[in-house]
Amino acid sequence: MLNFFKKIFTRQSSDIIAQSNSVIASITIENNTDGSLNIVCDWPEFNTDNYESMNGVAKAFASSIYSINSGILAKDIIDTLKNHDKTNPYNSVFVNNVFSELINMEKYSAINQSYSPLISPLEVFKTE
Repeated sequence: MLNFFKKIFTRQSSDIIAQSNSVIASITIENNTDGSLNIVCDWPEFNTDNYESMNGVAKAFASSIYSINSGILAKDIIDTLKNHDKTNPYNSVFVNNVFSELINMEKYSAINQSYSPLISPLEVFKTE
């Protein structure tokens, strides 16, 4: 699915990518020791010399945000974790722990969603 989005947005931002094979924008999620997250967004500093590429970068960046928010990247992230550096056995233990936590979160989410009422109690007695 990610390749589908890459094809759509690469055509529209090909001028940017053709200029350079480097990163054009990034979203970084940092985990802090207190459990909070930092979300760091980075894109080029636009000016009169490169403003023509702004729409292409914006489309690519929006595609990244959409892919993260909708879960499109879930399989790619899992595949990346599966292909971790196996020379250190602790990496395998860490990745297995991540997968266990993901399974626990999915179960917890499914349990919490199944108990929410389809119609709120206030809606039952609402008259129009």
